[in-house]
Amino acid sequence: MPLFKRGDAWWIDIRHGGHRTRRSAKTGNKKQAQELHDSLKAELWRENHLDELPDRTWDQAVARFLEEDAGRKGLWHDAQMLQWLTPHLSGKLLSEINDDIVSAILSKRAAVVVNRTTGQKTAAATVNRHASTLGKVLRRAIKWGWLKALPPINKRREPRERVRFLDAAEADQLIAALPEPWKACARFTLATGLRERNCTTLEWSRVNTALRMAWVQSDEMKTGTALQIPLNEDAMAILAEQKDKHPRWVFPAANGEPIDKASCATWYSALEEAEITNLHWHDLRHTWASWHVMAGTPLEVLQRLGGWKKLDMVMRYAHLAPSFVAGYAGNVKPPSKAMVTNWTHKKANAK
Repeated sequence: MPLFKRGDAWWIDIRHGGHRTRRSAKTGNKKQAQELHDSLKAELWRENHLDELPDRTWDQAVARFLEEDAGRKGLWHDAQMLQWLTPHLSGKLLSEINDDIVSAILSKRAAVVVNRTTGQKTAAATVNRHASTLGKVLRRAIKWGWLKALPPINKRREPRERVRFLDAAEADQLIAALPEPWKACARFTLATGLRERNCTTLEWSRVNTALRMAWVQSDEMKTGTALQIPLNEDAMAILAEQKDKHPRWVFPAANGEPIDKASCATWYSALEEAEITNLHWHDLRHTWASWHVMAGTPLEVLQRLGGWKKLDMVMRYAHLAPSFVAGYAGNVKPPSKAMVTNWTHKKANAK
C-alpha cells in the first residue's frame, strides 16, 4: 500500500522502476502524507522519463542515510566519520561532488594533527575509514536516484598492521598519568581486553559480580556476536571501586554520561606525561592479548576471551609465545625402517 501508519506517523511506500522507496512522512496528518507521497512519485517519474536529477544536497543525503540505517550495528562508527565530513560538504549539491572535491577533503583529513606534541598526523587507516563512509552515502544516493555515478574515491596505502603493547613499567606510568574515569577504564581494558567503546559505555546491567561475569550484547560487538567476559581479580577490584558512582554507567564522566571518546586530549596529555609515544587506546587491548600469550594462554582460548571471530586475528600474537611452536621443533627426525614399511603398506592398500 502507498501509505501506512506506524505508531503516530504515516509512512510512504513507493515502488518505481524496479526500486522501492520506503520512508516516514514524519506527520500524523494523512492529507499531508499523501501530498508528500504524490510529490515523491512525481519526482521519480521525472527522473525516469526526463533524465533529470533532483537538486539534493549532501545534508539531505546524510539525513536520509542516518534515518534509513537507524538501529544498524556499527552506525555509530559511520556517524563519527560523518561528523567530520559534513562541515566540509554542507550545502553542496550531490552532483557537484567530484573527484577533485573528494581528493581535497581526504587530503584535509590526512593533514589533521592528532598529537600536537609529536606532530603526528591522521593515520592512513583513519582517512580510509572516512573515505569508506563518504562512499556509502554517495552509493546510497545513486540507489535513491539522487546521483548518477560515484566519483573516484582513492584510498591511502596502509602500512602493515603493527602490534604495539606496553610492558609493566609503561602500563604503570600511563595509569598514573590518567585522570578518572579514564584511569579506571584503562585498567579495566588491561584486565579484560574490552574494545574502547565496549568499555566506555559498559552498563551495570551488563555486569554480574556474583557470577564474576560481564556481557557485551551482539549489537554492540564488532563481530555481531555477543561476548561473555569472565572477570579476574583485577577487574573485580575495579568494579568495586566504581560501585555507586552512577546508577547506569560503570565509568561515568563528570557530566554523568559515558566518556565520549577515550582517545582524546586527556589521553594524549597522559602519554606525554608518561613519556610514551606512538600508542593508541586500542593498543591497551593489544597489551592485554600480548600479556596473555606471553603467560602461556593458548591462542584458541585467547580467541574466545577476546571475542575474535577468526583465529587469524589472534595469530598476530603467536610470535610472542615461543612455546607455541617450539614443542614441535624436535619432530623433524628420520623415520625408522619399520615406520617407512608400515606407511608404504597403508598407501598401497588405500589404492
